[in-house]
Amino acid sequence: MGAAHGLAPDWHPGTIPDNVVSDPYRVPFDVARRRRALERLTRESPRRPAADVPTRPIRIARNVWIGFEACVLPGVRIGEGAVVGARSVVTEDVPPGAVVAGNPARVVRYQPPA
Repeated sequence: MGAAHGLAPDWHPGTIPDNVVSDPYRVPFDVARRRRALERLTRESPRRPAADVPTRPIRIARNVWIGFEACVLPGVRIGEGAVVGARSVVTEDVPPGAVVAGNPARVVRYQPPA
């Protein structure tokens, strides 16, 4: 796991690069874990429809900040130096240096390179 990560302990080693910051209270990025939770939910409450969530890796570059309760969907890439706003739903790739926010997340502005 990357240095200075500030992440909850359920992140898998080697998937988060250095200097990535995220609030520990967030929607899980682990697709398999999320799928198990959804399957368990449908067994416990049969009136809810089953979800067919594809399994694809989420790629996070260095120096990324992910806000409170942000949800990053499978297969998304977050570029180096990007910022994801609180409670954003990231459905598409985030370019390097972009600040994104909203549902679905859209580029609000670009940060100057450090």
